[in-house]
Amino acid sequence: MASIRLGKFLRLNLSSSGVNLSGGIKGFRLSIGPRGIKQTVTVPGTGRRSTKTIFSFKKKKQIEKKKSIKSKTKIKTVPIIEDEDLTLRMSRRGFSASNKANKARKHVNEAIDFYEEEAYSESLRSLEEASEYLPDDDEIKVYIAVINYLYIEDYQSALEQFERLDKTIFDDDMLLAMADCYYEVKAYEKSIELLEGIKLPKGDDDEMDHKTLLAKNHIAISHYELAVELLKINIGRKRKMTEELIEAHYYLGIAYMHSGNIEKAKKEMVKVYSEDSEYEDIDEVMKDLAFME
Repeated sequence: MASIRLGKFLRLNLSSSGVNLSGGIKGFRLSIGPRGIKQTVTVPGTGRRSTKTIFSFKKKKQIEKKKSIKSKTKIKTVPIIEDEDLTLRMSRRGFSASNKANKARKHVNEAIDFYEEEAYSESLRSLEEASEYLPDDDEIKVYIAVINYLYIEDYQSALEQFERLDKTIFDDDMLLAMADCYYEVKAYEKSIELLEGIKLPKGDDDEMDHKTLLAKNHIAISHYELAVELLKINIGRKRKMTEELIEAHYYLGIAYMHSGNIEKAKKEMVKVYSEDSEYEDIDEVMKDLAFME
């Protein structure tokens, strides 16, 4: 890990994840690196900050990967979730004896065309038009919820669709997505209640995401010691720094920082920084920790 100053407002950061360039003035910073372009806005003296991804190279790579898969296999359905454990596809619909169903079919098929062109807002609009003809169609509701959640990042609208669904069709992946939406709209108690009801088997691929999200909710409501215990269990003896593990170390550092354990917070943040020097608002957090000595 190394950092080189390039003039008054620019810094070149070198880490095992690659090279990134960051710059800005007090309270505002832009960072350009392997994952994309991020903007961080800080309210001086409060410790409050907001980090937003302006452009994601990762999402672009995922889209290119989906195009590559699609070109090799001629399918009649379109995947809208890429997770290995969750298969969700928008299926083209045939004609029906019902006039309403035929009108909905037209809009669903339009939505798929827009989705394949990465026109997610237009795809969403077509699905909403389809839902007007078939308001009780759970499949359409799921499509709307997932596109709002994954691509539009309108978590409140995603929640509205999730809450309208027949709860008997929910699996653990959908419950995790719903809990994440509750977290994003700051409904932390609801998110915790939902997460505590999910019983994942030990070693499940979603186990780390589940515990980290639960810890994030507890941090948000100032239950720092509980968050620390959850994250320490989550990290355990794992050594390979996957994205999930980096996130767990980052939030463990945040929990330590808020509970006043500055030295342990620094150790966690150094681990994160050495892997990804532009992770979230890591640069600003490390500066804050330096002032807390």
